[in-house]
Amino acid sequence: MIRSMFAGIVTLSFLTFSANFALAQESQKYEDSDFDFSMSVPSEWKKVGSEGFTVPGKLRAAFKGPGASSIVAFVQEPGQDYDARFLVDASSEALKAALKVELKESEVRQLGGKTGMWLIVEGPGNGGAILGQGDVKTIQHWAAVPREKDIVVLILSCPSEDYPTASKVYSSALASLKVGGTQTDKQKDAK
Repeated sequence: MIRSMFAGIVTLSFLTFSANFALAQESQKYEDSDFDFSMSVPSEWKKVGSEGFTVPGKLRAAFKGPGASSIVAFVQEPGQDYDARFLVDASSEALKAALKVELKESEVRQLGGKTGMWLIVEGPGNGGAILGQGDVKTIQHWAAVPREKDIVVLILSCPSEDYPTASKVYSSALASLKVGGTQTDKQKDAK
């Protein structure tokens, strides 16, 4: 069951779009009252519908940057209170096994006022998703905040060559992230 949950996490596919990009001074705020989290994304990254995005959970928001770059926010409801260390370790192993990724960073850190997962991987894909094959070196930067009953997940996906610029936008969104709800003591204390 755990393996199938994480196999679902790694099977994201994103539609490729094209857009012009300039780093923004202004941002658009996304507030999710159903799942108690919010973030701001620079206004040059356009909020888009769910068409072309498949996530292993409930898609809450998607933002389109230049080329194939995107930021998605979704929520998983696994029915168990996973902690960030478990998410880092299980996700790293599942991504390496299923999609032949290279692990760039993996750690537990504070996100949105809570203890969360931080994971950056690179592998073959189409620039919008790591597929385990493909001719576009692609980066996905995962940030996930587990709570008692669910997991808030944000993912930046982009061609590796676009990561230096796209990561600035994503860092801005993560810096603005606020996650309500509660974590168990085990989740708060994950290392």
